[in-house]
Amino acid sequence: MNKFVKNTSWILFSLLLISCGGSSGGGTTGGGNDNEDTTTTPIAGQTTELQLNTFTMFLNVQANLSAQFSFDVSAEAKGLVTYRFESIFPEFHFKPNSGVIALKNNNGQVVAQYFAPQNSGTYHYTLQLKDSQGLTIEHPFSVEVN
Repeated sequence: MNKFVKNTSWILFSLLLISCGGSSGGGTTGGGNDNEDTTTTPIAGQTTELQLNTFTMFLNVQANLSAQFSFDVSAEAKGLVTYRFESIFPEFHFKPNSGVIALKNNNGQVVAQYFAPQNSGTYHYTLQLKDSQGLTIEHPFSVEVN
């Protein structure tokens, strides 16, 4: 009976840990996650969080026009966060297409331009963020060009 209680305790503890967001693995995420904009991973015994707080962009743009957009990030890791826009298209529709965000009080913001292509359609992109500890998150989005 004592062995049964001990095994049941471990199962309940594991279920509680999973429901609270705990995990035995670390690393990067890029999809298949219910919340792709927030990632937590253990680094050298500490928890480091990298998060895309806001992403403000018109998701419907006229062809051959440009639109300003911005996004805010926060990270527990000190230092810099790099960003890069990825796409299957050979042209760069973002200016700047990549860069470095200097964190102030663990927060940073980017304001940039989106240059809509001349052809109408739905264009799919991914914003990739990487902190100074190597933690990476991706934010997929699409823009409808009319």
